[in-house]
Amino acid sequence: VLYYAVKKRHTFFTFGLLWFFIAVAPRSTIIPSPEMIVDYKTYPASIGVLFLISVLLVKLATYVLNLAMEHTSALQLATRRLGLIGVMLTVVGFTAYERNKVWSSAEAFWGDIIVKAPLKARVHNNYGVSLAEQGDYNAAIPHYLRAIELDRYYSDPLNNVSVSYTHIQDYEKAIGTLTQAIGLFPGYPEAHNNRGSIELRLKRYEEAEVDFHKAIALRPHYGKAHYNLGRMYNELGYKEQAWEAFRNATRGDLDTVDGFHTYAQMSLQLKKFDAAIEGFQSQLKALALRHDITPAKRAETHESILFNLANTHFMNKELEKAENIYKQLVFMDPNEPRYIHNIGEVQFTRHEFPVAFETFQKAISLPSTVPQSHIRIADCLVEMKRYGDARKYLTHMLQQDAPADFKKSLQAELARLDLQEKLDVNNGKVTMDDVGQTMAALSEAKRG
Repeated sequence: VLYYAVKKRHTFFTFGLLWFFIAVAPRSTIIPSPEMIVDYKTYPASIGVLFLISVLLVKLATYVLNLAMEHTSALQLATRRLGLIGVMLTVVGFTAYERNKVWSSAEAFWGDIIVKAPLKARVHNNYGVSLAEQGDYNAAIPHYLRAIELDRYYSDPLNNVSVSYTHIQDYEKAIGTLTQAIGLFPGYPEAHNNRGSIELRLKRYEEAEVDFHKAIALRPHYGKAHYNLGRMYNELGYKEQAWEAFRNATRGDLDTVDGFHTYAQMSLQLKKFDAAIEGFQSQLKALALRHDITPAKRAETHESILFNLANTHFMNKELEKAENIYKQLVFMDPNEPRYIHNIGEVQFTRHEFPVAFETFQKAISLPSTVPQSHIRIADCLVEMKRYGDARKYLTHMLQQDAPADFKKSLQAELARLDLQEKLDVNNGKVTMDDVGQTMAALSEAKRG
């Protein structure tokens, strides 16, 4: 057809056909592509063909109307023009509507293709995926098995059916299909990781460790495999190895909010504060890239991460950074007592006792309070040498209706207050009897 168009010097036809072949070449020649050929890949190439079709339609309509003009009046001609346009619009609109129904969901899309190509393994696998994404794992499994039957060297349905078996808690079948996948494709890291995850769930730690290490050997930056290895070490109580695995996960391709959170929390457990700060900061960046959560959930998560970050700065003796974040949190939620209390803790640590005293008083004035704020108010009074006021405040709090554990803390504070007052009065000297009495009071307070 192209040869005929060039030979006869049909410019429109030549242009349209050349455009199609040039535009579709990257998708349909020797250039490899792992993706399937689908509608959208022909859109740019179709411009040329659609141009030809539009020219032909215009010429046809012009020809028909010219014939009609010879035998009809102007009114009849206008009516027929409108009728012709209406028919064309109806056909185009109906076909577009029907096609959009197919594209309404992944399940509808692949279900339509299964009807038209029932012997394609990839189609059954992808239809199973669409069903599994809706939580219908029992319905997805037969399609995965059909895909395996149609193409035994196609690895994806083997992995996917194992995930569905896991969701319905048929773990042995899940392990069996993954073992089959590994037998066909020994260099398949996802299969090793997924089998290890199931083995970890079943407490088969030795087998799980082998699979996780194999997955990492096949793909060194495989974040999920590092993460699962960390979970296993954490369950076994190997905290340092778990931390190392979680760190490797975040250094790999597991750049998720949950991944960074786990790494940061494990760093806190091991008092690796710099690493924890890095983890929480990375968690904030990962959250900013999430577009699949509601604004309310995003705001709640952002606030929680900032609070953890501020607490970590405080534990790392970075008081100014901690205070700045606590103040930011107070601006976000003025009625959250923890934020104001922690600003007071920063001020108390800097020995700014009068300022801290006012901050803790502000904290206890809120609708809900942090019990420790009352203890800190007494501590500030002690540090300001106002022993009588401190004793009076603690005694008053003991008379209030409060949990037993909180009253134990108040009694312990009273015992320490007595010893501190004796130290100040006697220039830092106390007798062994004084120390013994304090220790006895503390023990009594602990027993409650």
